[in-house]
Amino acid sequence: MTTIYSRLENTEIMEIDGKTLILNQKTLAVTKLNEVGGWIWNSLEDNSSIEQLTERLTKEYNVEAEKASEDLKNFLIQLEKVGLVVSA
Repeated sequence: MTTIYSRLENTEIMEIDGKTLILNQKTLAVTKLNEVGGWIWNSLEDNSSIEQLTERLTKEYNVEAEKASEDLKNFLIQLEKVGLVVSA
């Protein structure tokens, strides 16, 4: 079964100098993402699987699929831990 990741609605987003800042309105915690993290965050607007994100990421940033997939998994786990994404 494929896991789908989506952003939670209780967030405010701000972009400053190539960085994405995400405020979790429920916990008032702020998470800072680099350029690639911000790109992934924006890609989650469409509710995506690791496979879909990996395909898009490899095209956008010219990175190997295996490395991209592993990094995406770790990144999404971290976003889930801080309450910014949910998996289903």
